Amino acid sequence: MEKAFNRLKGLRAERGLTQVDMAKLLGMNPVTYRKKENGERDFTLKEVAKAQEVLEIDPQYYFFYKFSNQTVTGRPA
Repeated sequence: MEKAFNRLKGLRAERGLTQVDMAKLLGMNPVTYRKKENGERDFTLKEVAKAQEVLEIDPQYYFFYKFSNQTVTGRPA
C-alpha cells in the first residue's frame, strides 16, 4: 500500500512545487518539512489540512486512501 506521505510528495511534484516551496507555504522549516514528507516525522492535522488547501485536494483523497485497506485494528485486511 502506498504511504500517504508518498501521495503528498507526488502531488507536490505534480504541481511543480519544491520541498522548500511547500515548507514556506505551510510556514515551517524546510528541513522539518523534508523529514515529514519522507515519513521520518508525522504531520499534524493542522499541517495536513493546510497542505490539502495548498494542493487543492479533497481531504478524503489523503485520508481515505491511507486507511482504506486496513481493518479497525489498523492491521492490513
